[in-house]
Amino acid sequence: MIKKISKVISHPLISGSAIVFGGTLFANLLHFIFNLFMSRTLSVSDYGTLASLVSVILLFALIADSFIPTVVHFSSAHFANKELGKASSIFFKISKLSFFIGVFIVIFFIALQGFISEFLKINNVFLIFLLSLTIFISFFYSVNRAMLQSMLAFKYLSLIGILGSFIKVVFGVSFIKMGFGVTGAMWASLFAFLVPYISSFIPLKFVFTKRTNDDPVINFNTLIKYGGPATLSILGLTFFITSDIILVKRFFSVENAGIYAGLSLMGKIIYFFSAPVGLVMFPLIVQRHAKKENYKNIFILSVALVLSASLLITIFYYLFPEFIVSLILRREEYLVLKDILWIFGVFISLYSVASILTNFFLSIKRTKIFVPILVMSTLQIVLISLIHDSYMHVILISIFCVTMLILIYLLYYWMIYGKSKKV
Repeated sequence: MIKKISKVISHPLISGSAIVFGGTLFANLLHFIFNLFMSRTLSVSDYGTLASLVSVILLFALIADSFIPTVVHFSSAHFANKELGKASSIFFKISKLSFFIGVFIVIFFIALQGFISEFLKINNVFLIFLLSLTIFISFFYSVNRAMLQSMLAFKYLSLIGILGSFIKVVFGVSFIKMGFGVTGAMWASLFAFLVPYISSFIPLKFVFTKRTNDDPVINFNTLIKYGGPATLSILGLTFFITSDIILVKRFFSVENAGIYAGLSLMGKIIYFFSAPVGLVMFPLIVQRHAKKENYKNIFILSVALVLSASLLITIFYYLFPEFIVSLILRREEYLVLKDILWIFGVFISLYSVASILTNFFLSIKRTKIFVPILVMSTLQIVLISLIHDSYMHVILISIFCVTMLILIYLLYYWMIYGKSKKV
């Protein structure tokens, strides 16, 4: 029995997920401390403004993260074969692309800062500049994290995640105490990307010492062929948990938008618990798929872990909603959420499953999944824009769209493996 338990614990998915989960849990604890402090210190309207800005950062940071599958896909085999020069070549090619995209985004935000501030009902246009600068840094940071993931350097990946959250709390609390308000919180968010980005070069110093242009595997065409659909897949998936907050900010009052931001904060606890599984699963399946080894057990175990964590937390939300709301947000205004908290939990649980399935298909080069993802995420945006009389409408529309995506995934999986039963 002890040997069996040891074997299970030593499984690369379990051990890797445990490291990432531990680091993510601590980082998210600090992240929640930041949000709790902001929700209790700032006015409800100011917290709604901060939440909308953070949602935009999250949206673009996750867009930047959409490069991660491409980097991992092409560099994992090089790390396995200890071809550091070729891995370095991939790093610089993706970094150059990130630079041009980042510059374009900064120019775009500066040029349209008046429209963006009006759209999000933000009076201080300087916040839009800080927003664009933070997004610019996030694109470079994502490339570095992708390289660490490809190296299976999960310990260091967790460490810099904790560092970023710690920086965010320290600077955020300090700036708020100094009276800088939302502007101070945004400076803290910027430093939370910048410091870990610089620190991530410690294990990645080989990209400078081993640099070479000798890389027959990846060129512009292969990058676009895989990276384009992979990026669109992650982008579409990101819309599911960011567009709702932005649209609520647009169509609801500032107070109600702030309350919905609190609901989103509590619901995303579910995703924070399940996300490390996908992060570890992806490079493991990429390597096994490249070597034509069996990866069925890793995939099934990943889905099981995500489902278990998601369902347990959602059930807890159903049984003790008032306790959760009071514990996390501690403001009477947020108690209106107690009856719909578990329903939002269902949405995030479904989203977590869709996320793990997306990572699975991308890891085995099934990039056509970007089509149903973009269709369903666009449908969510359109329906919420048309029907937004209450929080419940927003949540049910989100549940419907994610459920349809999962059903399409299951049908696609059956079409691929239903007859052969091989993975």
